[in-house]
Amino acid sequence: MSKVNLGGGHYLPLISVIVPVYNVAKLLERSVESIRKQIYPNLEIILVDDGSTDMSGSFCDVYAKKDQRIRVIHQSNQGLSAARNAGLKIAQGKWITFVDSDDSIRPEMIDLLHKMCYQKRTKMSICGFYEVKTEGGGELKLQQQDHEKVLPTFDCIKAMLCEEGFSMSAWGKLYARELFDLVKFPERRLYEDVGTTYKLVLQCDEIAVSSVKAYNYYQNQNSITKQSFSLRKMDLIDLTDQMCDEILQWGKALDGKRQAQLQYLTKKRRMHARFSVLRQIVMLDPKQSDIDATSLKHAEQAVMKYLRKHKQDVLKNPLATKRDKLAMYSLLCGKSVFRYAWKKYATKHK
Repeated sequence: MSKVNLGGGHYLPLISVIVPVYNVAKLLERSVESIRKQIYPNLEIILVDDGSTDMSGSFCDVYAKKDQRIRVIHQSNQGLSAARNAGLKIAQGKWITFVDSDDSIRPEMIDLLHKMCYQKRTKMSICGFYEVKTEGGGELKLQQQDHEKVLPTFDCIKAMLCEEGFSMSAWGKLYARELFDLVKFPERRLYEDVGTTYKLVLQCDEIAVSSVKAYNYYQNQNSITKQSFSLRKMDLIDLTDQMCDEILQWGKALDGKRQAQLQYLTKKRRMHARFSVLRQIVMLDPKQSDIDATSLKHAEQAVMKYLRKHKQDVLKNPLATKRDKLAMYSLLCGKSVFRYAWKKYATKHK
């Protein structure tokens, strides 16, 4: 069934909720139950077991027997992107949303996102999120005051690049199914959302945004991106550069003022990605790392060379953050100064 008849000729389209699942047996119930409790009635819930080695896959099958809206895919471990792509391949909904299996959503989230798309006539909508750093505690309270707005594509891209009320993450958003006709998540890559979300935004004339924090994002220290540095984390630089190149290409149709803004914004983003990678490298203990020393040194030198060569992209950039400017000044003083400054910053902002 693709639509639900609510009477009076009013129909609600089917929405597909795609949940990649990998070794989250202890957390899966929280996520799945929060989706099952959605007040929006017409859902299909696709659980993609990506080769889990714990009980996650079995739990998915148990949920499918409890709720006829749940469909389960079992596949060999291929990573988050492949799991999402597998879900997209079988999704029957007119609309798509993603929920990570270690997060949860408020009962109102999908209804809120759909209403915004319906009322504002947009192909994409976004809600806010809580960043939860500790397990336990009570139910997170829904923000009472809702500020909704409709952003043109340029303003949305700007907010995304500056991370101002807009996360690049795939979750916390609702998408018209056709936005994925020519877009897939990049497989075997980390930071896959950096290589995907902007492509969806660029297909929209406008995007509806709500300040309601309806998605609960749990800080998971065991996630791949939270773990110690590996050479795979260089994906952040590659995907960021690809994103910036394509945004600049798209921006060639804009007026000169907005093209200039995109230049500043993309320079800021390229530098920010490299600072993020370099911070992880300098904090790495070589004695506890299995990365080849030569490869690690090559990666470090490549990142530092770029940052120093393009230092004006931070120091003379009116959109650069104070943090990145301080990071640049410390780097210009030497690697040891940069490491010391970052340790102080990390301790202060724990």
